[in-house]
Amino acid sequence: MKQRVVCRAGSLKLLPPITLTILAAALIITALKFHWNARAFTNPAVALSEVQYVKNLAPRSAVTLHIDIEAGKHENLFVRTVYTELKLYADDVLIYECGQPGSYPAWLLDPPPLNSIVPLPENASQLRFDYTSPSQRSTMEIYPLLAGSEGALFAELLVSNGVLFIISIFFLLIGLAVTVISLLYWRISKGILHLGLLALLAGCGGLGECVLTSFFIPYPAFLNITGLIGLWIFTVPLLRFLMFILNPRNSLPIHITVTVTITAVSAAFVLQLLGIASFYKVLPVYQMLALSGVVICTAVVVWEYFRNHNKIAKQFIPPIIILIVVAFLELANFNLHFIHVNSLFLLTGALAAYFCLGYIGIIRVFAIQQETEAVKEREQRMAMENAALDRMNRLKTDLMRTISHEMRTPLAVISGFAEITSENARQDAGPENPIVQNLDAIAAEAKRMADMMEEMRQLALAREYSKDRHPVDIGAVIYQISRLYEKVLERNDTALKLSIAENLPPVYSNENELTQVLFNLLRNAETHTEGGKITIAAEAVNGFVKTVVSDTGTGIAPGLLSRVFKRGVHGEEGGSGYGLAICRDIITAHEGAIGIDSQPNKGTTVWFTLPVSKT
Repeated sequence: MKQRVVCRAGSLKLLPPITLTILAAALIITALKFHWNARAFTNPAVALSEVQYVKNLAPRSAVTLHIDIEAGKHENLFVRTVYTELKLYADDVLIYECGQPGSYPAWLLDPPPLNSIVPLPENASQLRFDYTSPSQRSTMEIYPLLAGSEGALFAELLVSNGVLFIISIFFLLIGLAVTVISLLYWRISKGILHLGLLALLAGCGGLGECVLTSFFIPYPAFLNITGLIGLWIFTVPLLRFLMFILNPRNSLPIHITVTVTITAVSAAFVLQLLGIASFYKVLPVYQMLALSGVVICTAVVVWEYFRNHNKIAKQFIPPIIILIVVAFLELANFNLHFIHVNSLFLLTGALAAYFCLGYIGIIRVFAIQQETEAVKEREQRMAMENAALDRMNRLKTDLMRTISHEMRTPLAVISGFAEITSENARQDAGPENPIVQNLDAIAAEAKRMADMMEEMRQLALAREYSKDRHPVDIGAVIYQISRLYEKVLERNDTALKLSIAENLPPVYSNENELTQVLFNLLRNAETHTEGGKITIAAEAVNGFVKTVVSDTGTGIAPGLLSRVFKRGVHGEEGGSGYGLAICRDIITAHEGAIGIDSQPNKGTTVWFTLPVSKT
């Protein structure tokens, strides 16, 4: 039964209700924690000041803000500091301080963004805020000051930051779901992992920037670092996902951008840990780096679509346009301050782009799944065909073995009786008698058929070559086979000459198979040589022993020479055409080499090499 990855992907339908459940739980916890009641909505929070940006400040400059309020009107004050120290006085009495040295890790250089709801004394009428500007930037941001009940203040924060909070939670949930699914179905959806990481980074970035998060996760330094890093490197999985789906012809720009981004963020992290430069100081640089990553995505998509005619690139145009627009808006908002909620433009647009990318990813997973199933079907068909071929080969091998075994004995009997009868008839009637000539022909054909049966047997055993290999004295094998074949050559008035080098090292081979090679080569030489000379030479050459069998016979036609090692190819004198093919198979199985040179009417030279034994 075939599995389909999209069956588990149906669990993504649970993300909206899960997100709503988490938000509902957060609202309930908030209502209990901040004492929400009807008065929180009938008496909303009021702003005591607007956002202010104090520029061209020296590091750690003192900045004081005075605000007069109506005594007894406001219960609490929402205070947010951004990389600054603060001491808050009510009627010259210190009621709150934050960001003081020792309250945060020293390697941060400046305190992280801090949020707090501060109770006001009942009769307070004058507030004084003593800020200390950041040491890493010349501009200090004074966040708007809000006054009201705890419930009213949090309701105001929920209105202004709720969208960012919801989008961030949704990104985290969908990123977690996509990551888990891609790991479960790694073979066909490993590229989708980048889409899951993209959502997780976007969610971390949004939660790090959202004011509401600090009321649920009271670790401001952790939130600040994860938020910045998430927003800085979200282009890395984006580029990786683009490369997985698009498969561009030139992926070098993507690799360079990913490498530069990871290296730069790592360097910033090291500088922060060493207390040399804070994230806040290099923030504009990394905003431009993230923007450049989006620009690279755009360039790759445009190039692939118009230059390489990649149809998939067209699908990336809508999400890329969205990301470019929101990236420029986010950068402009950081410098011109359209709104006071950081990363809202980026994450809102990223959410729309993410749905487009998710659609592209799902289509790609379907395509990969179909391709995988097609490959599996082809592999199954090939396995069945290979199994059938193996069965046929085994049947063929068994048939050849049976035929060669059953035929060798009758042919040997026929050849023997024909030779004996021919010899007796030759003594009685003379060699010119037709009966003698016919008997000689019968003996020769029976011998040729017996040789062919032997070659078929050797061919059937071809798969068993080189299983039993050991050091072999090749000189001794040559001497032995030459003595056995010398009588055969004398009948044709053919001389046999040996040229064996002294102290010839043993070869790593199988003695029986080596004997078979020399026997086949001598038989071919004897068949094509009459009244001439056959020479066998052997010498050591560069870790091998080279053996040469040459004759002065009829030679081989040039058109046939290039095919003599193929099975079934034989010369004009007859034969099975398997002798040299068997020699080649044996020598190749023994990690050697074999070759042939021949000239018509001048003779043939066959050489082969075998490795010297190392033991």
